[in-house]
Amino acid sequence: MSPKPSPRASPKPREAKTPILGPDVLRKVGEALYGLAWQNELCRVLDIGQRSMQRWAAGQYSIPESIWPELAALCRARGLKLQEIARSLPKD
Repeated sequence: MSPKPSPRASPKPREAKTPILGPDVLRKVGEALYGLAWQNELCRVLDIGQRSMQRWAAGQYSIPESIWPELAALCRARGLKLQEIARSLPKD
């Protein structure tokens, strides 16, 4: 008979808490901020060339790490603005 596993057996490996930051995340953020024509507006706001953005979105080039904090700041700012607008609207 094989011994029972100890209740202190090693736990399952934890899943990564942060998403893999790549083209899919870039697209989700861009579309949430600026709609379907997100690439042009994001290029303007971040002062990034259109071709670089296209390559990042296509997964041809890695997205620089410095871009993610900028995108996070844009998301936070948009969220705050939307909360401000929501407070001014009538409730249900």
